[in-house]
Order: sequence, then structure tokens, then C-alpha cells
Amino acid sequence: MKKTIFTIILLVVIGVAFNVQAAVQVTATWSANTESDLAGYNIYRSTTSGSGYVKLNSSIIAKTSAPQYIDTIPDATEATYYYVVTAVDTSGNESSYSSEASTHIDTRAPSPPNGIKVTVNIQ
Repeated sequence: MKKTIFTIILLVVIGVAFNVQAAVQVTATWSANTESDLAGYNIYRSTTSGSGYVKLNSSIIAKTSAPQYIDTIPDATEATYYYVVTAVDTSGNESSYSSEASTHIDTRAPSPPNGIKVTVNIQ
């Protein structure tokens, strides 16, 4: 298997402003690997840039022309999450990590507005 470098193209965070911990979905997409012996992909996540990656998929992510993975983070806390992808060939060989992509999940509610004024007009 040739060594292939991926670039994760897009991370989309859905539902990012919460008052309490909540489940968050992050969608990762990347460029398809075109090698003939490609079996699929593995995706990894960490809360530390460059290390500590944990494999997310329990079975190989199928090869498609537009590969993606939807990561559901239960009880998400405010943090930056880092993702990398690897390619796996039909012999079980796994590539090195792709370049890293990240997203910050904000679970804090905004500060309340201040300076409210009311005016009464009697007619």
C-alpha cells in the first residue's frame, strides 16, 4: 500500500450553545483515497492536539467517493476536539495519520443582557 496523505476537509458542529452538558454531533468528511487495494478508513479523536487519539469506529468506515463519519459526543463539555483519519488496505495495513482537523465545542450559555430599560406611556 502506498503512503497516502489525507486532508480532512470539513468539520461541522451541530447544536453548539447549551446551558448544560449535551450530546453533540460532529461530521468529518475527507478526500477519498483512490488506491485499488483500499478497504476503508479509521477515524480518531483527541482533546489534545497531536497525541492521545482514540479510535472512534468499531468497524472499518466503508470506502465511498465522499467518505464521512458522524461522531456523537455524549455529555460534551466545552473543549477543542481534534480528529485524524487513516486509510486501511485489504491486507489490514494502516496508513499514518492524516493532517489534524479540529473544532471547538462551546457548551456555555451566553451572559445575560444588561442595561434593560422600560418606558410607560399613559394615553
